[in-house]
Amino acid sequence: MQMLGTLHIFLISLLGLYSEKEVTITINLKDVSNGVTIYLSANNRLDSGVIINGSVKFKVIKTSVTPISVQIFNNAMRFRSGLFLDNSDVVITGSILKPKDLQFTGSKTQEETLYYMSIVDPLRTELRSLKIKSDKRLADSVKAIILNKELEFINNHQNSFVSVNLPFILFQNRAIPSTTAIKLLKNMQDNPYSDERNKLIDLIKRTVVLKNGDVAPAFSVYDIVNRQMVTLDKFKNKTLVVNFWASWCGPCIGEMPVLKEFARSIKDNQEIVFLSVSIDDDKSSLEQAIVKNGISFPVLTDYKGMSSDIVLNYGVSAIPE
Repeated sequence: MQMLGTLHIFLISLLGLYSEKEVTITINLKDVSNGVTIYLSANNRLDSGVIINGSVKFKVIKTSVTPISVQIFNNAMRFRSGLFLDNSDVVITGSILKPKDLQFTGSKTQEETLYYMSIVDPLRTELRSLKIKSDKRLADSVKAIILNKELEFINNHQNSFVSVNLPFILFQNRAIPSTTAIKLLKNMQDNPYSDERNKLIDLIKRTVVLKNGDVAPAFSVYDIVNRQMVTLDKFKNKTLVVNFWASWCGPCIGEMPVLKEFARSIKDNQEIVFLSVSIDDDKSSLEQAIVKNGISFPVLTDYKGMSSDIVLNYGVSAIPE
């Protein structure tokens, strides 16, 4: 069976660590005819290749461990999966008719990630069930089981890249306090990813967890749309609505029409102010997104990504938020 159309595979780098290295990503897809184009986007660069005899190869410049997102589009079909690149070449194999069954081989970190997911995903599926959603006590019980499984994974895989990132993720999700997350990371003395471990400890120490009723942290960030510095004290006695987003975040871009309409609706309201904060670290990508989406409301950024002071001070752990 042959399929026509254009396939797109997007490899979006979320985190860069250590020295760069070139690796090969080989994609072997069944049920795809010769001549079908595959697009690969990594580190803000777009590459393309043509399927020949069911296969296409890409060269990617990466760091020693790079989390990426893989997306495949074909007409109405869409598939997305996480993938970790480490020091080895990666092969993606399977049928485009069964995208969820695609196999990713060659990455030890990916194998560790899949093992971790096999432990916690069934419990997360159970947590999302209607029965548990309607029973808070039961939901809390399942959450506790999941947390115990995650902590057990960390303790049993002290040298894993997955383990060195889990305490920070659990802290971001407010499953554990900062003191516990830092203690877990400091216990990984022999973990080979010491630079990443130390970086995450620093991020946790700098991140503020806000609660309802807390005083909003002060900020002073440049608005690249209106070309001026914006500070919190400028909005005293006003209701401030802040949206965190990024040019590479699909859901963020998807809600832009709603945000633009909201900004228009309060344009003449003297009591409400709308600001957006970009966590982009690439100036060109952000500027292109602003032009492409016709954004005229304020866009605050310092191009420091998730390490930005305003992101850390406001406890932002995911976007859009």
